[in-house]
Amino acid sequence: MIVLEGNYLQRYNPSKIVSTVLLVCNSVFKTKFDNKKLQEMKQYSKEEIFECYKEIVELLRSGKSYASGAIKRKYQAEKYYKVGKLKIQLKND
Repeated sequence: MIVLEGNYLQRYNPSKIVSTVLLVCNSVFKTKFDNKKLQEMKQYSKEEIFECYKEIVELLRSGKSYASGAIKRKYQAEKYYKVGKLKIQLKND
């Protein structure tokens, strides 16, 4: 949801953001999103997305996103599977 609010990640193209978010999710949820189609679409190495990864992790840690809270409230609804209610704990990288 942090990519939906603010201009924090505008300098990255959408495909790089998606690849980075998948890496963050794998790290946070300690799982692998290894869908075959996703693997085919993934076009960046970890080294190529490292800067974007650092920014997203910093945004998650700092709480800069959700400044208004509107995005978070929106995604707490049932129709969005209540993803706005997920509690994310980041380990020190």
